[in-house]
Amino acid sequence: MAAIRVTRAAGLDLGQMQDFSALAVVDRIDDETEAFPQYQCRFLKRWPLQTPYPRIAEEVRRIMKAEIMREALLAVDQTGVGAPVVDLIREYTDVALVPIHITGGIQAHYDSEARRWTVPKKDLVGTLQVAYNSRRIKVIPCPEAQILVRELKNFKYRLHAGAAGGMQFDTWRDGQHDDLVLALALACWQVNRMSPLQETTEDNRSLVSQYMPRKELEYMEGTIPGKPPAW
Repeated sequence: MAAIRVTRAAGLDLGQMQDFSALAVVDRIDDETEAFPQYQCRFLKRWPLQTPYPRIAEEVRRIMKAEIMREALLAVDQTGVGAPVVDLIREYTDVALVPIHITGGIQAHYDSEARRWTVPKKDLVGTLQVAYNSRRIKVIPCPEAQILVRELKNFKYRLHAGAAGGMQFDTWRDGQHDDLVLALALACWQVNRMSPLQETTEDNRSLVSQYMPRKELEYMEGTIPGKPPAW
């Protein structure tokens, strides 16, 4: 019997005054019958502009404290808002949180002094682009999914030679809203660094289809009908 391993993580993009904040929950599904992992975006949330951080934190806490999220980690982008806002989110939510500082470098590393991960844009971009272009990422039907599709289509980056001979990405936040894209990229990056939540078999796919049956999954193009699950 083919084994299926499931790993779950969430990504939180905290917007500033002119930006939206967004949350994405992603499962990585490793199936022995498939050559590459599949990704399922289980949940998307985009808050209105200027939503107070404490309110966002309370909603994030409610989501992350759900039973199905008990082993998941939350990757949070602190590049724009800074460590104090991330510390506020940590205090309000009381969940396992991974601060991320996005850079133009070439290698991800953990900064023990700042207590955060420093992650190159190319790592976040590459993980999402490969999964999206190979149609290995699917999303639950919800209004935010249609916004995500538009963001992905508008999302572009340029690769050029850096001063030290390495390759760098130009800025990917250039006026176009890409909050859902970044939240999804954070979740995909984090889920690739984690151990599986559970190993199941062909006869026991309860975790894989716990609240989003496969028949409801659609590739992120066109109209995506239906409603998100209740949290």
